[in-house]
Amino acid sequence: MKLVEQILIRNKKREDIYKLLRKMQNFPSFMSYVKSVKIIKKIPDGFISAWNVFIDGVPVSWQEQDIFDNKNLSINFQMLNGDYLKYQGSWRLLDDLYGCKIILSLDLDVGASAFTRFPEVEKVLNRKIRKAFKGMLLAIKIKLIGKK
Repeated sequence: MKLVEQILIRNKKREDIYKLLRKMQNFPSFMSYVKSVKIIKKIPDGFISAWNVFIDGVPVSWQEQDIFDNKNLSINFQMLNGDYLKYQGSWRLLDDLYGCKIILSLDLDVGASAFTRFPEVEKVLNRKIRKAFKGMLLAIKIKLIGKK
């Protein structure tokens, strides 16, 4: 499943948003379904991180490589191992007339090929994942603008 979600953050600079995104280990403090993000190892231009989340009460975990592009203020990530078959994507920050647009792109394979005979189950699963990623962007927006 390919997913692209975006949200506009008014009156915020790309640099400020990039600083927040780079500190993924702080996500659990303002994203209720992200239980932990631990930095396992620093690597050139990034780190290896371990994630534990709950998507509608279902625990999911993985390790990913996060690469920071400080020049373009973007982050690329790719799962190294975990509960998904494939999990990779990027965070992009684009200047907008009113502020900054955050674009989260994801290429995900949950390993649900068994559900192809049951398309309604696959649709529910995809809907839950989309909801989680929209929630992630909304949580970042709330953190940045200071509203709860």
